[in-house]
Amino acid sequence: MKRVLPIIFVALVVFAGILLVLPSFIDWNKYRGEIVTQLENATGHHYEIAGGLSLAILPFPHVVVEKLSISSAKGAEPVAAIERVDVSVALMPLFKGKVDVSSVSLISPVVKLSVSASGEPSWMTPVLKEKMSKKSDAPASGESVADAIALNDIRIKDGSFSFSDKHSGRTYAVKDIDLSVHGDTLLGPFNGEGSLEYEGQFIKFEGKTGKKSGDADSMAVQVAVKIPASSTSVSWSGVIATGERFEIQGETALETANVGALMEFGGGKAPAGLDKPLNLRGILTVSPQQVVFQNMKLSYAGASGSGSFAVGNISGDAIPLIAADLSMDGVVDLTDFFPASAPAKTKEKRFLPDSVTLPRE
Repeated sequence: MKRVLPIIFVALVVFAGILLVLPSFIDWNKYRGEIVTQLENATGHHYEIAGGLSLAILPFPHVVVEKLSISSAKGAEPVAAIERVDVSVALMPLFKGKVDVSSVSLISPVVKLSVSASGEPSWMTPVLKEKMSKKSDAPASGESVADAIALNDIRIKDGSFSFSDKHSGRTYAVKDIDLSVHGDTLLGPFNGEGSLEYEGQFIKFEGKTGKKSGDADSMAVQVAVKIPASSTSVSWSGVIATGERFEIQGETALETANVGALMEFGGGKAPAGLDKPLNLRGILTVSPQQVVFQNMKLSYAGASGSGSFAVGNISGDAIPLIAADLSMDGVVDLTDFFPASAPAKTKEKRFLPDSVTLPRE
């Protein structure tokens, strides 16, 4: 019996080693069709893997997918195309029933989303609609699963994103996205930082969130954005409510050394007189019906003031309602806000009046 136990132990170790090493020698490309089918059945999207597909267990479980594209239907324009996806998972937590995602790397992802004139999102599929319409009967179980998954490091390198609204005819696009995000669980808390380019301007940003727990339909969020070209910084710290009544509310601060350069950020030309500093702070509240900025404190070109500002009826076809209450201490030159008018042309003086002409030969 003493001799049998060591033999059994060695056999188990060898068997476990084979299980760990074996996936490295399997050509997973032979199974890409089955993998794609399972993904399509789960989401209703059309998936295509034009590059390599590999999976390994040692030194840690990881999956690599190359040239992945996702579209709402076969033949449709991809809503996402990724040059390379690399996912790594820590091995030991798996034996405890936890998923510790060591890293997720997305190289050169291109995401193109749009909403049709009738309001239909390009990324939506019948399968997703059906799943979204069904309410979960066990929310606590779903929460426990999300709590058991950790996201240690998510990185996006050289990405691009665009959103097109066919109803309004507007398109927004950013490129050169570099992003790093860490999350303790799928429910948060999260923190991250990154940079991107929008309208030819380099932008840096960082942020963090609290953890969503229970049936709470809100989450604490802090965001800071910097635009070096115009020496501008924007920060926001508050709560985002995502329940039946969507609302964003929090302390907002804007500081810029050049108002004109900031106005030109989205394109266009600002009056030359706006090359002055601005400091603005207050409580910003945004809902589908209105935008309110209260407890406002501002300083501009040596003048300071306080007050509030609100815009109602921002959704639908109704005429927006604007209300403002502002008290200033100092002088603000309002001509700064208007482009300089061209000098009036003086009429050329003539020797003879217009009604008199000289005879011609």
